[in-house]
Amino acid sequence: MAKRGTGLADGAELKPLSLICWGCSQHLQCALNVSRVACPSCGALNDRELPRRSSPLDVCTEFISQPLVRRVWSWGMVAFVMCTIHCITLAGVLYIYPHFLPNAEEPSFYVHWFLCLWLWTNTTVNYLEAVWRDPGFVKLGVTERERSRSEADELGTPKWEGYTFCRPCQQAKPPKSHHCRICRRCVHGMDHHCPFVGNCVGMANRRAFVLFLFWSASSLFYVLSISVLHLLDRREELEQGFKEATEKLPPWAWHRTAFYLAAVLNHHFTGIHLHAVVMLLPIVTVTFSMTASLLIQQILLISRGLTTITRLQRRRVARISHMSPRLAALAPAPLSPAPLAPPVCFGATSSGSSMRDHWEEVFGSLDLKMNSFLLS
Repeated sequence: MAKRGTGLADGAELKPLSLICWGCSQHLQCALNVSRVACPSCGALNDRELPRRSSPLDVCTEFISQPLVRRVWSWGMVAFVMCTIHCITLAGVLYIYPHFLPNAEEPSFYVHWFLCLWLWTNTTVNYLEAVWRDPGFVKLGVTERERSRSEADELGTPKWEGYTFCRPCQQAKPPKSHHCRICRRCVHGMDHHCPFVGNCVGMANRRAFVLFLFWSASSLFYVLSISVLHLLDRREELEQGFKEATEKLPPWAWHRTAFYLAAVLNHHFTGIHLHAVVMLLPIVTVTFSMTASLLIQQILLISRGLTTITRLQRRRVARISHMSPRLAALAPAPLSPAPLAPPVCFGATSSGSSMRDHWEEVFGSLDLKMNSFLLS
Protein backbone atom coordinates (compact mmCIF):
# COMPACT_ATOMS: atom_id res chain seq x y z
CA MET A 1 0.00 0.00 0.00
CA ALA A 2 1.39 3.40 -0.93
CA LYS A 3 1.79 6.03 1.75
CA ARG A 4 -0.24 9.14 1.21
CA GLY A 5 1.78 12.03 -0.30
CA THR A 6 4.89 9.99 -1.14
CA GLY A 7 3.78 7.81 -4.02
CA LEU A 8 6.01 5.01 -2.70
CA ALA A 9 4.79 1.58 -1.63
CA ASP A 10 5.55 0.17 1.79
CA GLY A 11 8.73 -1.84 1.77
CA ALA A 12 9.90 -0.40 -1.55
CA GLU A 13 13.62 0.22 -1.67
CA LEU A 14 14.77 3.75 -2.41
CA LYS A 15 17.52 3.52 -4.98
CA PRO A 16 20.25 6.18 -5.24
CA LEU A 17 19.87 8.81 -7.91
CA SER A 18 22.09 8.71 -10.98
CA LEU A 19 23.80 11.95 -12.01
CA ILE A 20 26.08 12.87 -14.90
CA CYS A 21 29.01 15.09 -13.96
CA TRP A 22 28.95 18.37 -15.86
CA GLY A 23 32.75 18.62 -15.77
CA CYS A 24 33.78 15.23 -17.17
CA SER A 25 30.46 13.49 -18.05
CA GLN A 26 31.13 10.67 -15.59
CA HIS A 27 28.13 8.81 -14.10
CA LEU A 28 27.72 9.42 -10.36
CA GLN A 29 25.51 7.93 -7.66
CA CYS A 30 23.78 10.35 -5.25
CA ALA A 31 22.00 9.27 -2.08
CA LEU A 32 18.47 10.55 -1.61
CA ASN A 33 19.29 12.56 1.51
CA VAL A 34 22.33 14.23 -0.12
CA SER A 35 21.87 17.38 -2.16
CA ARG A 36 25.35 17.57 -3.72
CA VAL A 37 28.00 15.06 -4.72
CA ALA A 38 31.62 15.72 -5.71
CA CYS A 39 33.07 14.01 -8.76
CA PRO A 40 36.13 11.89 -7.81
CA SER A 41 37.75 12.50 -11.21
CA CYS A 42 37.53 16.25 -11.88
CA GLY A 43 36.43 17.52 -8.46
CA ALA A 44 33.30 19.26 -9.83
CA LEU A 45 30.34 19.59 -7.48
CA ASN A 46 27.08 18.30 -8.91
CA ASP A 47 23.69 19.33 -7.50
CA ARG A 48 20.70 17.10 -7.94
CA GLU A 49 17.84 18.88 -9.65
CA LEU A 50 14.24 18.32 -8.66
CA PRO A 51 11.08 19.90 -10.09
CA ARG A 52 10.19 23.13 -8.33
CA ARG A 53 6.83 24.82 -8.20
CA SER A 54 6.64 28.39 -9.36
CA SER A 55 5.61 30.79 -6.60
CA PRO A 56 4.34 34.39 -6.77
CA LEU A 57 7.79 35.47 -5.55
CA ASP A 58 9.38 33.78 -8.57
CA VAL A 59 7.00 35.61 -10.92
CA CYS A 60 7.79 38.93 -9.23
CA THR A 61 11.54 38.24 -9.39
CA GLU A 62 11.31 37.35 -13.07
CA PHE A 63 9.48 40.61 -13.77
CA ILE A 64 11.97 42.76 -11.82
CA SER A 65 14.92 41.02 -13.49
CA GLN A 66 13.91 42.41 -16.88
CA PRO A 67 16.67 44.88 -17.88
CA LEU A 68 14.45 47.95 -18.25
CA VAL A 69 12.41 47.22 -15.12
CA ARG A 70 15.58 46.51 -13.12
CA ARG A 71 17.17 49.82 -14.14
CA VAL A 72 14.06 51.87 -13.36
CA TRP A 73 13.54 50.07 -10.03
CA SER A 74 17.20 50.35 -9.01
CA TRP A 75 17.59 54.03 -9.83
CA GLY A 76 14.25 54.81 -8.21
CA MET A 77 15.36 53.17 -4.95
CA VAL A 78 18.74 54.92 -5.08
CA ALA A 79 16.99 58.28 -5.57
CA PHE A 80 14.67 57.47 -2.66
CA VAL A 81 17.56 56.64 -0.30
CA MET A 82 19.54 59.75 -1.34
CA CYS A 83 16.47 61.96 -0.83
CA THR A 84 15.92 60.43 2.62
CA ILE A 85 19.54 61.08 3.62
CA HIS A 86 19.45 64.69 2.45
CA CYS A 87 15.98 65.42 3.85
CA ILE A 88 17.01 64.23 7.32
CA THR A 89 20.25 66.20 7.10
CA LEU A 90 18.62 69.41 5.87
CA ALA A 91 15.77 69.20 8.39
CA GLY A 92 18.28 68.99 11.22
CA VAL A 93 20.54 71.73 9.87
CA LEU A 94 17.85 74.22 8.88
CA TYR A 95 15.32 73.80 11.70
CA ILE A 96 16.95 72.17 14.73
CA TYR A 97 20.50 73.53 14.63
CA PRO A 98 19.47 77.24 14.79
CA HIS A 99 17.54 76.57 18.05
CA PHE A 100 19.85 73.89 19.41
CA LEU A 101 23.08 75.83 18.74
CA PRO A 102 22.22 79.52 19.03
CA ASN A 103 25.66 80.68 20.21
CA ALA A 104 28.37 80.46 17.55
CA GLU A 105 31.10 81.42 20.02
CA GLU A 106 30.93 78.17 22.02
CA PRO A 107 33.20 75.25 21.02
CA SER A 108 30.20 72.90 20.93
CA PHE A 109 28.86 74.84 17.94
CA TYR A 110 31.85 73.87 15.78
CA VAL A 111 31.96 70.33 17.20
CA HIS A 112 28.38 69.66 16.14
CA TRP A 113 28.94 71.11 12.66
CA PHE A 114 32.06 68.98 12.23
CA LEU A 115 30.16 65.85 13.34
CA CYS A 116 27.34 66.64 10.91
CA LEU A 117 29.71 67.01 7.95
CA TRP A 118 31.73 63.94 8.99
CA LEU A 119 28.70 61.67 9.29
CA TRP A 120 27.05 62.98 6.12
CA THR A 121 30.24 62.55 4.06
CA ASN A 122 30.92 58.99 5.21
CA THR A 123 27.31 57.90 4.80
CA THR A 124 26.97 59.35 1.30
CA VAL A 125 30.34 58.22 -0.06
CA ASN A 126 30.04 54.64 1.20
CA TYR A 127 26.50 54.39 -0.11
CA LEU A 128 27.50 55.59 -3.58
CA GLU A 129 30.42 53.18 -3.57
CA ALA A 130 28.13 50.26 -2.71
CA VAL A 131 25.85 51.35 -5.58
CA TRP A 132 28.51 51.93 -8.26
CA ARG A 133 31.13 49.30 -7.46
CA ASP A 134 31.03 45.97 -9.24
CA PRO A 135 29.97 43.49 -6.52
CA GLY A 136 32.20 40.79 -8.02
CA PHE A 137 30.37 39.47 -11.06
CA VAL A 138 31.86 36.21 -12.29
CA LYS A 139 33.57 36.67 -15.64
CA LEU A 140 34.61 33.10 -16.31
CA GLY A 141 35.63 33.16 -19.96
CA VAL A 142 37.53 30.54 -21.93
CA THR A 143 40.86 32.10 -20.97
CA GLU A 144 40.16 31.88 -17.27
CA ARG A 145 38.88 28.34 -17.60
CA GLU A 146 42.04 27.24 -19.37
CA ARG A 147 44.14 29.08 -16.78
CA SER A 148 42.35 27.35 -13.93
CA ARG A 149 42.87 24.00 -15.62
CA SER A 150 46.59 24.59 -16.17
CA GLU A 151 47.08 25.76 -12.58
CA ALA A 152 45.20 22.71 -11.32
CA ASP A 153 47.40 20.43 -13.44
CA GLU A 154 50.54 22.05 -12.04
CA LEU A 155 49.33 21.64 -8.46
CA GLY A 156 48.15 18.10 -9.09
CA THR A 157 44.56 18.83 -8.00
CA PRO A 158 41.33 18.15 -9.93
CA LYS A 159 40.71 20.88 -12.51
CA TRP A 160 37.16 21.68 -11.30
CA GLU A 161 37.83 21.38 -7.55
CA GLY A 162 35.07 23.25 -5.68
CA TYR A 163 33.32 24.44 -8.89
CA THR A 164 29.60 24.00 -9.51
CA PHE A 165 27.58 24.46 -12.67
CA CYS A 166 25.26 27.45 -13.02
CA ARG A 167 22.33 26.40 -15.19
CA PRO A 168 20.98 29.92 -15.90
CA CYS A 169 24.46 31.18 -16.94
CA GLN A 170 25.39 27.85 -18.56
CA GLN A 171 28.96 28.02 -17.26
CA ALA A 172 31.10 26.88 -14.37
CA LYS A 173 30.60 28.72 -11.10
CA PRO A 174 33.66 29.28 -8.86
CA PRO A 175 33.58 28.43 -5.14
CA LYS A 176 31.79 30.88 -2.83
CA SER A 177 29.80 32.38 -5.70
CA HIS A 178 26.05 32.40 -6.22
CA HIS A 179 23.64 33.27 -9.00
CA CYS A 180 21.52 36.40 -8.59
CA ARG A 181 18.14 35.95 -10.24
CA ILE A 182 17.59 39.72 -10.43
CA CYS A 183 20.95 40.65 -11.96
CA ARG A 184 20.95 37.35 -13.92
CA ARG A 185 24.66 36.86 -13.20
CA CYS A 186 26.82 34.96 -10.73
CA VAL A 187 28.51 36.98 -7.99
CA HIS A 188 31.64 36.12 -5.99
CA GLY A 189 30.86 35.95 -2.26
CA MET A 190 27.29 37.11 -2.79
CA ASP A 191 25.52 38.11 0.42
CA HIS A 192 22.17 39.25 -1.01
CA HIS A 193 20.64 41.55 -3.60
CA CYS A 194 19.81 44.79 -1.79
CA PRO A 195 16.88 46.71 -3.32
CA PHE A 196 17.86 49.92 -1.49
CA VAL A 197 21.33 49.80 -3.04
CA GLY A 198 20.03 48.68 -6.42
CA ASN A 199 22.92 46.25 -6.64
CA CYS A 200 24.14 42.92 -5.35
CA VAL A 201 26.20 42.90 -2.17
CA GLY A 202 29.18 40.70 -2.95
CA MET A 203 32.84 40.25 -2.21
CA ALA A 204 33.90 43.52 -3.88
CA ASN A 205 31.39 45.93 -2.32
CA ARG A 206 30.41 44.28 0.96
CA ARG A 207 32.91 46.45 2.83
CA ALA A 208 31.29 49.62 1.48
CA PHE A 209 27.83 48.25 2.30
CA VAL A 210 28.74 47.46 5.93
CA LEU A 211 30.40 50.86 6.34
CA PHE A 212 27.31 52.51 4.90
CA LEU A 213 25.18 50.72 7.50
CA PHE A 214 27.59 51.75 10.27
CA TRP A 215 27.74 55.44 9.31
CA SER A 216 24.02 55.70 8.56
CA ALA A 217 23.17 54.12 11.94
CA SER A 218 25.61 56.51 13.64
CA SER A 219 24.10 59.49 11.79
CA LEU A 220 20.55 58.50 12.64
CA PHE A 221 21.47 57.97 16.29
CA TYR A 222 23.07 61.42 16.34
CA VAL A 223 19.98 63.08 14.79
CA LEU A 224 17.70 61.18 17.16
CA SER A 225 19.80 62.23 20.14
CA ILE A 226 19.88 65.95 19.36
CA SER A 227 16.14 65.92 18.58
CA VAL A 228 15.30 64.35 21.94
CA LEU A 229 17.75 66.61 23.78
CA HIS A 230 16.23 69.61 22.04
CA LEU A 231 12.74 68.59 23.19
CA LEU A 232 13.92 67.99 26.75
CA ASP A 233 15.76 71.30 26.82
CA ARG A 234 12.63 73.14 25.67
CA ARG A 235 10.20 71.12 27.76
CA GLU A 236 8.76 74.11 29.65
CA GLU A 237 8.17 76.08 26.44
CA LEU A 238 6.61 72.99 24.89
CA GLU A 239 4.20 72.49 27.80
CA GLN A 240 3.27 76.18 27.84
CA GLY A 241 2.67 76.21 24.08
CA PHE A 242 0.53 73.07 24.32
CA LYS A 243 -1.64 74.69 26.97
CA GLU A 244 -2.05 77.84 24.88
CA ALA A 245 -2.98 75.82 21.80
CA THR A 246 -5.61 73.69 23.56
CA GLU A 247 -7.08 76.03 26.18
CA LYS A 248 -9.93 77.17 23.91
CA LEU A 249 -10.81 73.66 22.77
CA PRO A 250 -13.51 71.51 24.41
CA PRO A 251 -12.45 68.64 26.69
CA TRP A 252 -10.48 65.98 24.87
CA ALA A 253 -12.19 62.90 23.50
CA TRP A 254 -11.23 60.35 20.89
CA HIS A 255 -13.42 61.91 18.20
CA ARG A 256 -11.72 65.30 18.82
CA THR A 257 -8.17 64.02 18.33
CA ALA A 258 -7.89 65.54 14.84
CA PHE A 259 -8.86 69.00 16.16
CA TYR A 260 -6.26 68.75 18.91
CA LEU A 261 -3.52 67.74 16.46
CA ALA A 262 -4.42 70.55 14.07
CA ALA A 263 -4.38 73.11 16.87
CA VAL A 264 -1.03 71.91 18.21
CA LEU A 265 0.65 71.79 14.80
CA ASN A 266 -0.66 75.20 13.78
CA HIS A 267 0.43 76.84 17.02
CA HIS A 268 3.75 78.72 17.10
CA PHE A 269 5.97 77.27 19.82
CA THR A 270 8.59 79.64 21.18
CA GLY A 271 12.17 78.37 20.78
CA ILE A 272 11.25 75.14 18.98
CA HIS A 273 10.27 74.16 15.45
CA LEU A 274 7.71 71.50 16.26
CA HIS A 275 6.97 70.57 12.65
CA ALA A 276 10.58 69.56 12.01
CA VAL A 277 10.83 67.56 15.24
CA VAL A 278 7.49 65.81 14.64
CA MET A 279 8.63 64.89 11.13
CA LEU A 280 12.11 63.76 12.17
CA LEU A 281 11.34 61.64 15.23
CA PRO A 282 9.18 58.90 13.62
CA ILE A 283 11.20 58.77 10.40
CA VAL A 284 14.54 58.63 12.19
CA THR A 285 13.32 56.09 14.77
CA VAL A 286 12.02 53.63 12.15
CA THR A 287 15.04 54.08 9.87
CA PHE A 288 17.49 53.70 12.75
CA SER A 289 15.81 50.47 13.90
CA MET A 290 16.04 48.96 10.41
CA THR A 291 19.63 50.08 9.81
CA ALA A 292 20.90 49.00 13.23
CA SER A 293 19.32 45.53 12.89
CA LEU A 294 20.93 45.04 9.45
CA LEU A 295 24.28 46.20 10.82
CA ILE A 296 24.14 43.77 13.75
CA GLN A 297 23.20 40.96 11.36
CA GLN A 298 26.16 41.72 9.09
CA ILE A 299 28.55 41.89 12.05
CA LEU A 300 27.45 38.44 13.23
CA LEU A 301 27.67 36.95 9.74
CA ILE A 302 31.14 38.34 9.06
CA SER A 303 32.35 37.13 12.46
CA ARG A 304 31.25 33.61 11.52
CA GLY A 305 32.63 33.84 7.99
CA LEU A 306 29.15 33.54 6.48
CA THR A 307 26.86 35.41 4.13
CA THR A 308 23.10 35.73 4.24
CA ILE A 309 22.76 33.12 1.49
CA THR A 310 25.04 30.54 3.09
CA ARG A 311 23.26 30.93 6.43
CA LEU A 312 19.88 30.23 4.82
CA GLN A 313 21.32 27.30 2.87
CA ARG A 314 22.76 25.68 5.97
CA ARG A 315 19.46 25.97 7.77
CA ARG A 316 17.73 24.34 4.82
CA VAL A 317 20.25 21.53 4.68
CA ALA A 318 19.83 20.94 8.42
CA ARG A 319 16.08 20.52 7.96
CA ILE A 320 16.46 18.09 5.05
CA SER A 321 19.16 16.05 6.82
CA HIS A 322 16.70 15.31 9.65
CA MET A 323 13.97 14.12 7.27
CA SER A 324 13.27 10.51 6.49
CA PRO A 325 14.69 9.22 3.17
CA ARG A 326 11.21 9.22 1.59
CA LEU A 327 10.56 12.88 2.46
CA ALA A 328 14.12 13.88 1.54
CA ALA A 329 13.60 12.40 -1.92
CA LEU A 330 10.64 14.71 -2.46
CA ALA A 331 12.14 17.84 -0.86
CA PRO A 332 13.79 20.50 -3.07
CA ALA A 333 17.55 20.19 -3.02
CA PRO A 334 19.42 23.09 -1.40
CA LEU A 335 22.49 24.53 -3.05
CA SER A 336 24.96 23.67 -0.33
CA PRO A 337 25.31 20.65 1.98
CA ALA A 338 27.56 22.51 4.43
CA PRO A 339 27.09 21.82 8.15
CA LEU A 340 25.47 24.19 10.54
CA ALA A 341 27.16 27.50 11.21
CA PRO A 342 29.53 27.47 14.20
CA PRO A 343 28.68 29.73 17.12
CA VAL A 344 30.22 33.17 17.34
CA CYS A 345 33.48 33.06 19.26
CA PHE A 346 36.49 35.27 19.65
CA GLY A 347 39.06 32.59 18.97
CA ALA A 348 39.44 30.11 16.14
CA THR A 349 36.27 28.78 14.54
CA SER A 350 35.58 25.20 13.68
CA SER A 351 36.76 25.88 10.12
CA GLY A 352 40.22 26.82 11.44
CA SER A 353 39.89 30.52 10.60
CA SER A 354 39.83 33.13 13.32
CA MET A 355 37.39 36.01 13.54
CA ARG A 356 40.16 38.36 12.45
CA ASP A 357 40.62 36.33 9.25
CA HIS A 358 36.93 36.64 8.46
CA TRP A 359 36.99 40.40 8.93
CA GLU A 360 40.15 40.80 6.88
CA GLU A 361 38.52 38.83 4.07
CA VAL A 362 35.90 41.60 3.83
CA PHE A 363 37.83 44.69 4.95
CA GLY A 364 41.38 43.81 3.93
CA SER A 365 44.26 44.23 6.33
CA LEU A 366 42.93 45.75 9.55
CA ASP A 367 46.38 47.22 10.28
CA LEU A 368 46.83 49.11 7.00
CA LYS A 369 43.38 50.21 5.81
CA MET A 370 41.98 52.08 8.83
CA ASN A 371 42.21 55.50 7.20
CA SER A 372 40.61 58.63 8.62
CA PHE A 373 37.23 58.36 6.88
CA LEU A 374 37.07 54.55 6.80
CA LEU A 375 36.36 54.79 3.08
CA SER A 376 37.12 51.95 0.68
